[in-house]
Amino acid sequence: MKKVTNTLSSIGADAGSSQQMVLELARHFLRQNAMRVSENILKRPDFTPDKETSIRYSELTAEIDDQTREYFTKRILKFHPVSLHIFPSLRIDIRLTGVAVSSGLSAPLTELVLAPSLMNLTDAIDKTCLAVDAICERKGFASDVPIKLILNLADASLFTRDWMECSTASAQEQCAVSLGEMLCGMLTRQPIKMTCS
Repeated sequence: MKKVTNTLSSIGADAGSSQQMVLELARHFLRQNAMRVSENILKRPDFTPDKETSIRYSELTAEIDDQTREYFTKRILKFHPVSLHIFPSLRIDIRLTGVAVSSGLSAPLTELVLAPSLMNLTDAIDKTCLAVDAICERKGFASDVPIKLILNLADASLFTRDWMECSTASAQEQCAVSLGEMLCGMLTRQPIKMTCS
């Protein structure tokens, strides 16, 4: 209220000012104060023009070894470009049928038979996470390291039906969840989210 009365007196309108003018000035100062508070509370992302704010597939492939790169070229793993603007995260789709075919396995599969192939796959995912971390640091986004990991078992229902002989939808779902838990147990970096398609 002090700001309002000081402003009115400085413009010579303190005597006989309308209620509307007093209210408008009060609202103006409240908005100004709210903006100042939000600027101090909210951490604004650094959108400096010289900072690249995404990580593309070409950058990743230059950073990883040949063995890890093969998982992407064979389309067993699919990399989604990483946006460093808001909630930076590494999203990877996994094709379990690709894992089985590339490992020379044949149906019907059990988790025990699949385990060594999944171990190699999780090693490739761990190396991918470390590569993305290194790129983040180089681009000036060290505060986002370690990058959050999101995984999607892109063909879980097809794989559990055709390769693990799960005939019902509930059996497929149960088996997909079990495979997801098995994968998570082998990973160094735990995903913040895992979905099955």
